[in-house]
Order: sequence, then C-alpha cells, then structure tokens
Amino acid sequence: MKRLSAIAAALLLLSAVLLGQSTPSATVTGQANGPANVAGQLYAANFAHWTATPTELGTAWTSRAECFTTSGGLTFPKFSTNAPITIVDLDTSANTETVTPTFTSYSGSGCTVGLPATHSHTSYYLQSGTLGLQEVANWAGSSYAVIVVTPDWVAMGGTGGMISAAVLGTNTTILDERTNAVTVPNPLSATKITTTSLVAGGTAAVVTSGCSTCSGITGGALVGTFTPGTTSAITALLLTPGVTAPHGFACSMFDLTSTTSLFTETATSTTTATFAGTAAATTDKIVFTCLEY
Repeated sequence: MKRLSAIAAALLLLSAVLLGQSTPSATVTGQANGPANVAGQLYAANFAHWTATPTELGTAWTSRAECFTTSGGLTFPKFSTNAPITIVDLDTSANTETVTPTFTSYSGSGCTVGLPATHSHTSYYLQSGTLGLQEVANWAGSSYAVIVVTPDWVAMGGTGGMISAAVLGTNTTILDERTNAVTVPNPLSATKITTTSLVAGGTAAVVTSGCSTCSGITGGALVGTFTPGTTSAITALLLTPGVTAPHGFACSMFDLTSTTSLFTETATSTTTATFAGTAAATTDKIVFTCLEY
C-alpha cells in the first residue's frame, strides 16, 4: 500500500507541475490541450489524459468514480474490451506492456478489468493503450463524428498501427493530420479504406503490359501521364497503380493532346486496371486517373 500511495503521490505531483505550465504538454499525465470535442471533431489526444492506479485488489475499484475519467471536458469509462490498456511498469520499464482487456465489469459500487499481462507488475499504473483513440471511438459510437489525430497524439506515442486497428462506428471517420490522409469506413465491407495522396502516396503507377512502346510515365500512385509511342490501337493495356485497393479501381483515361482518341476501362482487380482504346499519335500525352474502392 505504501508503494501504491507513493505512485499516486508522484502522479499527482507530476500533474500539478504540468498544469502550471503555460503551454500544455503532450503527455498522458499533462493537461489536455484544449477541449476533446469541437463542433463534432473529436481530438483523440484529448481523450488520453488519464491514468488508473491499482488498489489492494489489483485492477478492481470499489468506487464508481474511479472507473470513469474526465479528459478534455468529456467524461467516459476508462475500460472496455476493445480498448487496449498500457501497463506502465515503474520498477522495470522494459516490462511495460499493452494488452487488451479480457473482460470489464461495471456496477453501482465500482468496476473490475481483466488484463492478460505477460509480466508480473508490482509498482505500476494504467493508461490508454491507444492514447485516447479507441476511447474516443467508443464515446462517439455510431454518431456522425470526425476523430482527429494530431501532433500531440503522435508525441504521446500514437502510431499508424493504432489507426489501422481502431474499431470505428458506422458514421465515424478518422482525420489523420499527420499525413493529410482520411480513414473512412468502407460501406462494402467491415474494413476501412485510407485515401492516399494522388501524387505522392504509395509508389508510382506503371504500365505493365499491353503497350511495349509506352514511355515517359510520370505522376503518382493513382494519377499520371504517358505517351503511347505507337499509332496502333490499344487492346489490353494493363495499368498497375502504386497502391493495393480493397476491391478494385475505378479509372478513366483520356488523350490530352487530341479529342479523337477514346479509352475505356474493361477490367479491374485489387492491383490492376485494364484499358482498351482507339489509336493515338505516338507523342500524344495520355492521362489516367484512378480511385480505389
């Protein structure tokens, strides 16, 4: 108990110091840098400013108030079975680990959470294993909301893997301000699609067959240009975009130099798009654009 009391005192002291700073610090134990909810934009980092100190019962609390937290002005439960928890080991930092609760139990008199820890922990505290990301997703539920991941979230340890693993409600999206990419629920499946920068995202698209004379390919993963190098009609040009799609690509292709050449997408897969088209001049600039779906 003395050791647990020392842990709690240390956390309170650290919080007091950070609260006195003129600029909020991007740490779990520091204050939230502004509100968690701004006009329906939910800031993941501002759901992460909480910790839980174990009791003599371990990860069971006899006060319901200890089972909930307020971060960024919003109150929500600390534990759920889809929200990973980080066990911060104060004795041996190498034993700090992130696990997903096997069960949670809330009642009028408190709560209990089951944490399948690999290591044995004596002096420790708990914090969000996703730096607030899954907590905000759970708080939003199926409502229309945008979850924003910011530099503060990254500074606290947020990663792209956490974004990929996040369980989102039907009408919730993630705005990733680290890379200017938007992660949205895929309406055709339970997976998510991440829109990629058309110019810089992924690797550059290439013509892999059906046009041996094609050259001068420029652009990015989903948009670019090339010259046909022949006056022959295109029968089965195979374009390989620089990203892999969940289901396929919806593409268009046109001749920027001439209005007489017509091209049509005839087939697609998760990695390619096939085109057929009329003849074009050898030096015409052919433009292609694709969207993942």
